Formats: sequence, structure tokens, C-alpha cells
Amino acid sequence: MNISDFLQVWNRAIFKLGNQTITIAWIISLALTLVLLGLGIIYCKKFLRNWLLVKLGISRGNSVVISTLLTYGLGAIISVIVLQIHGLDITSLAVVLGGLGVGIGFGLQDLTKNIVSGVTLLVENKLQVGDYVEFSGLTGYIKEISMRSTIITTLDGGDVILPNSTLTTNEVLNWSYRDFSGRIRLPITVAYRSDPVLVTETLLYAVHKHPAVRREPLPRVIFKGFGDSALEFEVWAWVDRIDNALTIKSSLNFTINYYFRQAGIEIPFPQQDIWFRNPETLRPPAPTSPEFLASPLDDLNHNNHAPGLDGSTCSETLPTYSLRECLHRIPYFQTCNELSVLQIIQSGYRKFLPRHSILFQEGEAADAMYVLLSGEIESFSHKLNRRIKVYQAGEMFGEVPVLLNFPYIVDARALTDCHIFVIPKVQLETLLKVAPYFAEIVTQEMISERELYDPVQQKLEELGLFKTMEQKDVLAWVRTRVKELLSLSSN
Repeated sequence: MNISDFLQVWNRAIFKLGNQTITIAWIISLALTLVLLGLGIIYCKKFLRNWLLVKLGISRGNSVVISTLLTYGLGAIISVIVLQIHGLDITSLAVVLGGLGVGIGFGLQDLTKNIVSGVTLLVENKLQVGDYVEFSGLTGYIKEISMRSTIITTLDGGDVILPNSTLTTNEVLNWSYRDFSGRIRLPITVAYRSDPVLVTETLLYAVHKHPAVRREPLPRVIFKGFGDSALEFEVWAWVDRIDNALTIKSSLNFTINYYFRQAGIEIPFPQQDIWFRNPETLRPPAPTSPEFLASPLDDLNHNNHAPGLDGSTCSETLPTYSLRECLHRIPYFQTCNELSVLQIIQSGYRKFLPRHSILFQEGEAADAMYVLLSGEIESFSHKLNRRIKVYQAGEMFGEVPVLLNFPYIVDARALTDCHIFVIPKVQLETLLKVAPYFAEIVTQEMISERELYDPVQQKLEELGLFKTMEQKDVLAWVRTRVKELLSLSSN
């Protein structure tokens, strides 16, 4: 076959589509153009998603949406232009494709539904790449969202390919829709003879020890009810990374078990009472040999230190005094019943303050009230260059700037190793509103500290919180402000 014969075959008409004659050369030219177009779209999508949109500071999830919609839209427009260049009349072709579409649609219903669902996911942007989701027992991160399917990487490292229609027609729990913070729950059961207040205090102490647990909102302990063999509690703790919930729960379980052992709190097992008709027939004869009277456990050397997660022993122990006992030793709390003390315990957390460390500094925003459980803390004014007061165990401080909404006007520094009970501002305001007895305690404490207000009266005037011309008596001013803010009646 010579060149002329080859060109004749190359340009021979196969059939006619509209006004365009279809030849082998035309088909190959169109195919090569579309292949190059597809490769260009893939490269353009990667360029937009991995470089340009990243440089513009667009988030990973939004960059996937923008790059996908732009490239598919651009590809569709260029495809129409390519067909027009190759002589195809799109208007007449649309009628043919419409007829074929009806038949093809029945055979490709699922594919069409998944593509439409993919467009919906990309446009709504409710699910993004990198989101931590839970769906039909499957938990993992969204790795990729394409037009037909979505890839989810599980916590085990596997990639699961899901049709997009399953995500749009079923409920999907998106843990990271706003951020990755969330609440974890730990069910806890203890023996019936356990003290619920001590259990609550120990659980809160253990949970606050974990660095992943947030201070706001505060952890909560819920007394769920009375089980068949145990008292049922549940710990609520908020964390910044809910996708680390399994490891955080494991660590908390180790910590809770350790402090339960120290506090003598037992975790029960199911119990049943069995009655025997003739118990005397089952009783063994009394031992006569002395060796039977000895217990093999007498020779064991018990270790009182709980092992840590790395095999080492944990030297930190639960404080020898409970928070309830400490509060009951404070005159203001001596008349509080068990439920009132429990309400106070759940509103804050215990904190250790080493010697010479600073609790807060002058000028800082007041964010908490403190009850000194042990040790000594001094308040010092830099403006006056002198010590204002030394707080002893059992005293409260910090409530004045918190409730009257102005910065700390002194420094607070530990003179010795101290244990303090911290009540954050939000929890303090809530406690004052729902617990009148505590509101009265705080009011009396504020009024009793006359010597604290007099030296810092000038500081209050500078902050614009106390006008000498309007009111000369700082004590009366405190009473008025407390009454206005908390709707308390001063005595």
C-alpha cells in the first residue's frame, strides 16, 4: 500500500453525523484532543488544589471544592468548543443525545445519582476533606471527594470507598463540622457502700489531671442511677481533639482506676445471693493440722504504688484530705449539707501551686475565684509597693474583681506549696444564681475584707469603677454592686 492509498483510507468517510463527515482521521484527532484535554484538567486540578489555592490561604476542604468545580466546569466548556471545532453541530447532536440519554439513564441510574450527589456534596460544602466523620459504624477522616465517590481513611489506616449517594441519603455525624472539640463520656460503676460525694470528688480530681481535658466547659460527673449491683456514674469531659477520644479514654481509665484504689473505692462485679437447702452438708471438716491455718497470702509483699503506663511507678498520690472535709473546716461552709458541698465541688477543680509561683498578676483579667486549701498566699500591690494580705488555709480570695468585672489589682504569690480550689468565673456566676447560700457566703467574705479595699481605693478610682465624689464608702459601694449584679439582699 502506497501513501496515496493510505491517505485514501485515512480520509474515507465512515458515516455522516449531521453535516459532518466522520473519518478515521477525524476520530483519531478528536480522541487525541480529548485525551490531552483530560490530562490538562487533571494537572490543572492538582495545581489549583495543591499550590495556588494553598498560597491564597484557602483551607484544604474549600480548595478541594473550588478546584473540582472549576476544573470540571472548564473541562465541559472546552469539550463543547472542541466538538464545535471538529464540525459537530451541538444543537442537532443534543436531540440524538437526549434520546440516547433516556435509554442510558435506566442502565446508569446509580452512576447518575452518585454524580449528582457528588456535585451536591461539593456545592453544599457540609463535608470537607480532612473532616472526622462517623457513618454506619465507620469512623475516619475524609481523604477525597470526587464526582462519583468519597474515600474515607479509617482509624485502622484502611481506605473505604463510598458512593456519594450513601452520604447524601443517610445521616453522617461530622465531629469536625465547626472544630474538632467534643465531649467524651466514661461510664463508671462503684460499689453500693461507696460515698457518692467522695466518688464525685475523686473522678473530678482524676479527670482534671489529664492535659487533654478542657477547663471550659468544666468536666461533669453525672449520677445516673442505681444499678443491680452498683451505683452508676458517668463522667463528661470536653477535649480539643475528639478524634483522639479512644486514647484519651484509655488514659483516663488508668488514672481513675489508680485514684480509686488510693481512695478505697471499689469497682463492683455482678452479685447474686444463693441459698442452700442443706448448707451443713457442704461444710468441710475443721482442719486439725497447723499448716492449714496459715494463709499463703501472708508471705506476699504488696506494693502500694500503682504502675504507670510506661511500667514505672506513679509517685503522685491523692491528697490525704478530701475537698469536702476541707470545705467543712471553713467556717462559711460548716452549715452546708452534703448536697450543697457537692454542688460547690462540681463547680471547680483542685490545683497545686508550688512555692514562689505566681497565681495571677496585677492587671490581668479576673477569671476565677479561689479557696485556699493549704499553704499561704500573699497579695502584693506594686503600685503601693507593699504587701496587702497573707491568706491562710480556709480563706477565699479573688471574688471581688471577678464579680465586679475589673482586673486583678494585686499580685497573688505562693509563699509555700499550696493546694487551692479554683471556681472559674462562668461557674461562679452560675453557682451564685442557683445557690443562695453560696451567694451569701461570698457576700459576707467580700464585706469582711475591709482592709483589702481601703489600700486599693485609688486603684479602683483609676479604673473608673469607684468615683470618690459619688460615694466615699468603699464598703457600701461593694454592697451596692453585689446587689445589682447578683440580685442579693445585703445584711
